[in-house]
Amino acid sequence: MMNWDAIGAAGEVFGGIAVLISIVYLAIQVKQNTEENRVLRAQGLVAANADANALIANNSELSEIVRAGMFDFDALSETEQFRFSTLFFSFMSKYDFAYHQRITGRLDEQFWERTAYDIRVFLNLPGANRWWHRDKPRYSPEFAAYVDELLSSSKIPQEVPTFGLSSKDHDT
Repeated sequence: MMNWDAIGAAGEVFGGIAVLISIVYLAIQVKQNTEENRVLRAQGLVAANADANALIANNSELSEIVRAGMFDFDALSETEQFRFSTLFFSFMSKYDFAYHQRITGRLDEQFWERTAYDIRVFLNLPGANRWWHRDKPRYSPEFAAYVDELLSSSKIPQEVPTFGLSSKDHDT
């Protein structure tokens, strides 16, 4: 006949094993959920950028405003500056949010590097750079400092193939 103490000890061992298995399972679930959330954040940013790019591509007037404004913001009319600013504010607001997701570990670092590349390319163009320096107080101080550092450590691009832009085509 079994001793009640032995049965109790066996129950504790099995209970401890069950708790350990539950903890391991939960840890795996949390890790998978965290990774899925990172993917969803990146996917949201990609979708938002794709929508904005489609808007530009499907509107020839806006396309011309963006092309001209990237090289010479001040040459745009007041209405064109407003349209350019609204569009770039939208882009940069998404990037500001993504930057804070990145520094808190909620956005994939490789995805962020591609985003930072876009920021460097576009905001180093003279007109877009002028816009940035005028409008950067609208963003978080941490993000503004990060962008300024990015811009100071990179060169003005000679071309932006995505938009068919070349500095040779504009007076810069």
